Amino acid sequence: MALLAIALRAPLFDLPLERDEGEYSYIAWRLAAGETPYRDWFDQKPPAVFLAYRLALAWPGDPVPAIRAVAALFCAGSALALFGLARALLGATAAGLAALLFVFLSADPMLQGPIANTEIFMAVRCLGGARPPIAAALAIGLALGAATAFKQVAAVNAPFLIWIYWLRAPRGERARATVRFAAALAAGGCAVWAAILLWFWQRGALAPALDAILFHNLEYAADLTPAERWGALQYFIPPLVPSQGAAWLLAVIGLIALARRSDRTPAIFLGGFALVNAVGVSASGFYFPHYFQQLLPAVAALAAAAAVGSGAAPRWRVALVGAVAIAPLAYAAVSFWRIDPASASRRIYPDNNFDAMPAIAAEVASTTAPGDRVFVFGSEPEILFYARRVSASRYIFLFPVFGTFSDAEQRQADVIAEVEAARPAAIVWMPMQSFFGRGRPQLLTEWTRAAIDRDYRAHAISVANANGETRLERIAPAADVRALLAEKQPWAILFVRAR
Repeated sequence: MALLAIALRAPLFDLPLERDEGEYSYIAWRLAAGETPYRDWFDQKPPAVFLAYRLALAWPGDPVPAIRAVAALFCAGSALALFGLARALLGATAAGLAALLFVFLSADPMLQGPIANTEIFMAVRCLGGARPPIAAALAIGLALGAATAFKQVAAVNAPFLIWIYWLRAPRGERARATVRFAAALAAGGCAVWAAILLWFWQRGALAPALDAILFHNLEYAADLTPAERWGALQYFIPPLVPSQGAAWLLAVIGLIALARRSDRTPAIFLGGFALVNAVGVSASGFYFPHYFQQLLPAVAALAAAAAVGSGAAPRWRVALVGAVAIAPLAYAAVSFWRIDPASASRRIYPDNNFDAMPAIAAEVASTTAPGDRVFVFGSEPEILFYARRVSASRYIFLFPVFGTFSDAEQRQADVIAEVEAARPAAIVWMPMQSFFGRGRPQLLTEWTRAAIDRDYRAHAISVANANGETRLERIAPAADVRALLAEKQPWAILFVRAR
């Protein structure tokens, strides 16, 4: 099963990096130079993902397949952990099917690959006994703390685990036992984060770490209006239905089947597990497809429950349910394997041009020196990583400075000061449409345009055709730049310092 989890992803190991991967890759690269996340480079994710990427960059050869291989190993571990959980709740047959479904669901290219919250699935496996001892509760807390060190929304599982323990504890000692369990759980999680925060404190990075990981994310989660959240859900869900829909429908059927059992513990556990992780998926309201990876263990286990029903099931029914869920996922996977990486990237990310970033980065590298700084006016830090050029600002992507956040103008002023001091050799101009939405300050936009007009010349442009295919074109020294830009309508422009 673990090998299958890796094999299903291997044909797409060579996809171009997307922007989140660009963030993690860049910071992992700079870790080797002795720099510190958050203090030197802003990112709103917790730090464990940088260590995972650092591991990938230590592998020989092309770092992009190595990054994908490390992610595949994490997913393989998740499949094995889910098998253990499902076996404790549903039996060996359902456990095997749950792990198999999870492997296919999580490998679905339309869900943009696995997220790194593997530890949460190991944590719930520790609840196989009705009353785990304090040592086991501490281990659950450690695992949950490690999971939140990859992504904060794993924390939604903590109150759920405490509630499950309370539900299963003997009535006479329920309150006292639950308090002990909660204390041990908290001690484990706090131990993980105490070690993390101590490390940042020793490096003078505690305040920026808390700002990025905690305080900024609280504003990030409140950035969208209810209407915008609903619009995001309506936008991102339909493309997932052809490949994911059958398994999710089976999960609903499985929950109903479990609820009809005399022992409703599996229904309560898996239904609650799905519910709290749906809250995690919904925290920001953006509903990007990869967010739904957090729900897949519960979906896979519940869909497997649909196969076994209320007890032992004939093999043909297990096979039929598995085939119904897996067939559309396998079809989707094969359809991606048959096309080139650039086309696959455009299909997964139709509103982005990630396939163009290696060419832009190569042009940046060819027009700058290794010691030069580069400013990307956009949110594509993978350019910096591909080019191996240091950012002119600690904001390697500009989403944090173009939100409706209370400190957005101050963050923009910080970027301006950093870029002025760095005097970048090149500026890559690729603003995103979201930069100009409701309530977004434009101080940085106006300053960057003025700096480009004053100190830079257009060197190359990237244009896209009707099919989304991109092409990089260099600008001749004698060209009428204004006329050329008006004619070509580029989505990205590379400017190099003229004076």
